[in-house]
Amino acid sequence: MHKKGVIMIVVVVLLFLIVFGFKYKQESTEVFGVSRSGVIQGNEVWSKTIYITGDTIVPKGITVIIKPGTKILIKANYDDQNEGGNHIIDEVTYNDPTSSTEYTSMHAHFFIHGKLIAVGTPEEKIIFTSDSEDPKHTDWDGITFESTSSGEMKYCIIEWAHTGPAIHRTNKVNISYCEIKHIFWGGLHAFESSPTFEYNLLDDIGHEAFDTHKASPMIRFNNISHARTGAVFNYYDLSTQKPLIFENNIIENSGNLAALQENAKVIIRNNKFIGSKDTGGPWQYKGFTLFSEEYSNGFLLTDNVGVEITNNIFVGIENAISYKRIGPNAGVGHTTNIPEPFEIGENPIRILIKNNYFDDLRTEKQLEEIEEKWENVELINNSFGDSEQSFP
Repeated sequence: MHKKGVIMIVVVVLLFLIVFGFKYKQESTEVFGVSRSGVIQGNEVWSKTIYITGDTIVPKGITVIIKPGTKILIKANYDDQNEGGNHIIDEVTYNDPTSSTEYTSMHAHFFIHGKLIAVGTPEEKIIFTSDSEDPKHTDWDGITFESTSSGEMKYCIIEWAHTGPAIHRTNKVNISYCEIKHIFWGGLHAFESSPTFEYNLLDDIGHEAFDTHKASPMIRFNNISHARTGAVFNYYDLSTQKPLIFENNIIENSGNLAALQENAKVIIRNNKFIGSKDTGGPWQYKGFTLFSEEYSNGFLLTDNVGVEITNNIFVGIENAISYKRIGPNAGVGHTTNIPEPFEIGENPIRILIKNNYFDDLRTEKQLEEIEEKWENVELINNSFGDSEQSFP
């Protein structure tokens, strides 16, 4: 046989092995009615019921697909991997026992380094929940998408966890049309990333419905209720320099609307904020209790914020917008004992409050006092309603 013929045969064989070997490698095994814990070894499709008994890791290069209607039952207050992790410590969580390794080593967590596709339907949602007959806010730990991960969560229910889904340093994950409820800490998190959070329902959230740190997510068309705080925004995505967008959301029956701190760069537009005495809570674990405000409070802006608040409706909100200079690393947000790379100026970068409606006449005076006290504050074309209808 000629040398060229041998080379051709070798090339064909290699191509065959590459194509079919790759195809074989990518095949997934469908599983149901089984328990999962530890590192998942191959691509899997989950259906019907899956039982989680400890920290479960989807490693880089592995894909887990969850079919519509699947229920993932996480064993409450249990982790057969017995491995602890770190939760962020700040002035609120310093004495919180759920921030300890003792807690995390006893509660299961999902770590996604590979790919997770959890896409249900409106009729058949995917459910992540506690297996307890009497579930509590802290029965399992949460879900984290790590820097190498990708995927999507859509039409899912995530409930009775310590923390809702958190996206860390990846822009390849989006979460939409999900219900995140009965959560002890935060509902949805973005850290050094710019995901899209849209059309989600967040209810009964102990810390904040949305939490961001050095992130610029698109947060739109969500409904937030019974949260201790609707949102906490720190910084923005330093890699893209883009502002965080918070638009067309509804925050109702919550303790505080939001806290914008530590160089937050945010556009808040076309939202509806509705206050009441029905603010949720308390949230408890082993004698530690988080309480909500007795009546809905407004925005707290601190330290170098650059924010545009435009075309929003504020109904029944006390102290709708306030600005307070805290100073560097003075115990606000995530800065406690953690040096952060920013300088604190004497004034906010910019606060624009334009074309908003406030139903309480007292808000007009409050905003004027902010404008008089601080530089770089603009009040343009806001309107104010009847204060007698604002608060009970």
